[in-house]
Amino acid sequence: MALTRGPGGARVRGRLRTRLVAVTMVITALVVAAVVVLLQVYLARVNDTDATEVARARAAAVAGTVRVADGQVRVLESGPNALDRDVWVFGADGRLVDGRLPAGDAGAITRLGARPVAATASIGEQIRLVARPVVAQGRPVATVVAGVDLTPYEHAERRGLWLSSVLGLLTVLAAGVAAWEAARHALGHVHSMVRSAQDWEEHDLDRRFGLGPPVDEITELGQTLDHMLDRIADALHTERRLSDEMAHELRTPLAVIRAEAELALATAGPAGEESLRAIVEAAGRLDGVVGSMLDAARSRHDREATCEMARVLAAVARDAAYPVEVRVRPVPAGLVAAAAPAVVRAALTPLLDNAARHARSRVELDAQRRGTRVVVAVHDDGPGLAAAEVDQVFRPGHRGEGGGTAGLGLAVVGRLVESVGGSVRALPGPGGCFEVELPGGE
Repeated sequence: MALTRGPGGARVRGRLRTRLVAVTMVITALVVAAVVVLLQVYLARVNDTDATEVARARAAAVAGTVRVADGQVRVLESGPNALDRDVWVFGADGRLVDGRLPAGDAGAITRLGARPVAATASIGEQIRLVARPVVAQGRPVATVVAGVDLTPYEHAERRGLWLSSVLGLLTVLAAGVAAWEAARHALGHVHSMVRSAQDWEEHDLDRRFGLGPPVDEITELGQTLDHMLDRIADALHTERRLSDEMAHELRTPLAVIRAEAELALATAGPAGEESLRAIVEAAGRLDGVVGSMLDAARSRHDREATCEMARVLAAVARDAAYPVEVRVRPVPAGLVAAAAPAVVRAALTPLLDNAARHARSRVELDAQRRGTRVVVAVHDDGPGLAAAEVDQVFRPGHRGEGGGTAGLGLAVVGRLVESVGGSVRALPGPGGCFEVELPGGE
C-alpha cells in the first residue's frame, strides 16, 4: 500500500558514483595512453634525427681535415688519439686509412666506407653510421664514416617512458579524485533531495526542496519537482475536500436509513425481519466506512496527535462483539504511536471484522516497537491468505479464493493508515495476519 524506504539507497548512490569515477578514469587512461604513445613516437623520431645529425657533424668535421698529397690520403693531425674512436676514414679504393675498426662491426663499417656516396646505416639498435664522401678536384678521394652510440638515446627514451607513465598514472588518479569530488558535490544535492523526500510523510504537502533559482541541472530538477509537487498537492487537496464533503453528505441519509430500518424492524413480522436486519447491518457497515473517511480527513490536520497503544487495543477489544474470542497480547509499557486514537481504532476495526469473519475460535491483537515505528498485528486462527492474495486484498471489491469479498473496508484501511504516515500489509501462510505500521511517538 505505502511506499517503503529501501535500505539500499546508499549502495545505489555509491554504485552510481563509482560508475562515474570508473568511466572518467577509463577515458582519462585511454587519453593518457594515447598521449604517451604519441610522445614516445615523437621522442624516438627526435632522438633518431639528433643521432644522425651528430654523426653527420662528426663526419663533416673529420672530412675537413682530409688531404690528398702525392696520391695519398692523409688526415691532418693524425696520431693514435687524433680521431674519435667512432670515426673512420677510407680511401677511394675502400681501404681503411685511419681509425680502428671494432671487431664485431668491421664488416658493416667497411661496406659503408667502400662506397663514395653519402649514406646512413644502423648496426642493430646500438650504433648509427653516417658516410660522407670527400671530393677533391671533382672526384671522390675518400669516405669518412662516423658512428654514434644510440644507448644514451635509448636510455633517455626509457626514462621518458617511465616518467610519462608515472605522470599518466598520477593524472588518472587525479582525474578519479576530481570526478569523485565532483560527483559527490553534484549527487550531494540529489541525496539531500532524496533524504528530504523520505522525511516527508504522504500528508505533508507543504514541504518543498527549495533549491532556489535554477543555476544548473540539479537545481532545475529541484524547481521542476517543486512545481510538480504543487500540482500534486492541489489535486490531493481537491480529492480530500471532496471526500470530506461526500462523507458529511452521506452520513445524514445513512442515519435516516438506519433509523427507519430499525423502527420498521421493531414492528415487522417474521417475513420481513431478515431483510430489515440486513439493511440495518449494511447501513452500519457503510456508516463505519464514512466514519473512517472522516477520520482520515481529520487526521491530516492533526499531525501532533499521539495515542497509547495499550489503551487503544484494549478499547478495540472491549467494543468487539464477535462470536469468536478477541484477546490482546501484552503491550510494552509506554508504547506510543504518532496518530490520533480515533484514526488507529478506525483502521483496526475493519481488520478485526475481517479476522473475526475468517477465524475459527480466536483473534489476537499485538503491538510492538520496531525501530522507530510501531507495528500492530491482527492474528486469527483461520485459513490465512495465499501468497498471491497478499497484495490484492486491499483493492476495493477483491474476491478471495473462497468467493468472499474484502469489500471497501480494507481499502479504506490502507488509505487511513497512509494518511498518518503508516502502511499496512497482509502476511501469507496459515492463520491470517495483518500488520499495521505506524510512526512512533513520544
